[in-house]
Amino acid sequence: MIGFRRGWQAAGMGCLALLAGCIDRPEEDLENFLAGLDALKPARVEPLPDIQIYMGSPPKVKIERDPFVLERLDRKRSSGLFPDQGRVREPLEKYSINSLVMVGTIKNVNGPLYGLVKAPDGIVYRVGKGNYMGTNHGRITEVKNNEMVLREIVPDGTGGWRYNIRLVPLTEQG
Repeated sequence: MIGFRRGWQAAGMGCLALLAGCIDRPEEDLENFLAGLDALKPARVEPLPDIQIYMGSPPKVKIERDPFVLERLDRKRSSGLFPDQGRVREPLEKYSINSLVMVGTIKNVNGPLYGLVKAPDGIVYRVGKGNYMGTNHGRITEVKNNEMVLREIVPDGTGGWRYNIRLVPLTEQG
């Protein structure tokens, strides 16, 4: 147990010796460093060079069409090709043309040929030349024994309208 105490005592004395070295003036190094800085002459800063202002020509601005103004559509309307939005819709215009099925034809004595079209709700409609069907303003231009010819007015992708001819074939119902 005595050896253990002596070890602690020796360690304690060593720590005191180290701390005694710190008692000297630690600020002496800092004072020497600052005195060395005072002896240095400040470096000369070069003045900034004169800035030359560039006077170029104004940029050429390409004026784009405002996407919220329907001016291109109005030009197309002035050429006469646009759907009649004020017209009363016919019953078959609420269905997509792909959901309508031509199931037959019917003809009165000495009268025109009519097409029989079955809608998704199961009702069969009699349609003829001039009737509308489908969601793309499709108007029947001709009824034949095996098909109907439809002329649709569809958007052309540039804000205008174009015609699209669609055939609705007679479908065999089994």
